[in-house]
Amino acid sequence: MSRIALTIGVVLALVLHLFLLNVNVVEKGHEPSSILQRVKMRAVEDSEAQSTKRNVEQVQTRQSSPETSVAAESVPAEVPDSQLARTTPPDRNTLAKSGDYGGREDVESRPELRIDWGSSQEAMSVVNAAGLRLVMLSGQGEIVAEIHSEADAWKRSDGRASDLSRFSNRVRIVDSTPAFRSASALRRGDERLAILIPLSIEHMLKTEQVKSAAIAGIAAARIRSFYGRFHFVNGRVEFAISELERRS
Repeated sequence: MSRIALTIGVVLALVLHLFLLNVNVVEKGHEPSSILQRVKMRAVEDSEAQSTKRNVEQVQTRQSSPETSVAAESVPAEVPDSQLARTTPPDRNTLAKSGDYGGREDVESRPELRIDWGSSQEAMSVVNAAGLRLVMLSGQGEIVAEIHSEADAWKRSDGRASDLSRFSNRVRIVDSTPAFRSASALRRGDERLAILIPLSIEHMLKTEQVKSAAIAGIAAARIRSFYGRFHFVNGRVEFAISELERRS
């Protein structure tokens, strides 16, 4: 009886040894696909959770315009004034009559783009071909109506605009631009007429500014304003910078 018990004990010990040896081999030969780690959570203050308009613009520019950042890095270093390329003085009289100034007069942080929209028919053609959208903004900056073309005339449709995810969060105010005079006449009270620009067109505008600054050999920080205009090339809308104004 004792011999049988001894034999059983030896067999169990051998089985246990083989089991432990097999587990050890598996642990050494295969790393787990994921490792769970304990992390420490903390509450986020309201000030950290909210983003400013400037932050949104910077993130959106990086995500939607990778080529712009690459082009910006290729802009040559600032050169002495004596070697700066001469630029044509801006035709203020022409732009005062037909231009879109879309921003403050005293631009401090970055150059301002001023667009000449041409005639009312040219402006309507560009809006339709480029997928721009005319909207009415309330005094609080909310979209209250959309303006669309119908039979060569602007018509107003009250209500919120549809999905705007593919548009830039920067708008251009054009209610005092002669090319949009008939659309501006559809305003009510303190409403403002504004243009929403698709991200693809916004990227094109920024790329043209970077290229024109590089060709002129002027750092962006030295430029006060760009002047340009939309035009059609083989049925496609393009944009060209015609002039730039240096900071005094």
